[in-house]
Amino acid sequence: EGIREEDFNYVSALLLKAQVLRKEGRTQEAQALLKKIEEKFPNTYFANIAQALSLMGE
Repeated sequence: EGIREEDFNYVSALLLKAQVLRKEGRTQEAQALLKKIEEKFPNTYFANIAQALSLMGE
């Protein structure tokens, strides 16, 4: 069973997944996931991290 959207650690799992995707060379997928985090969780710690990771990936 995976992590569900209602689980407390869902967004942190998304961030980790984006980092794994980037390490695998799947940068477009990683960037899309980071953008999703920024849009779905605006003005949060996690959105700030996603934005920083996006900028690092450019």
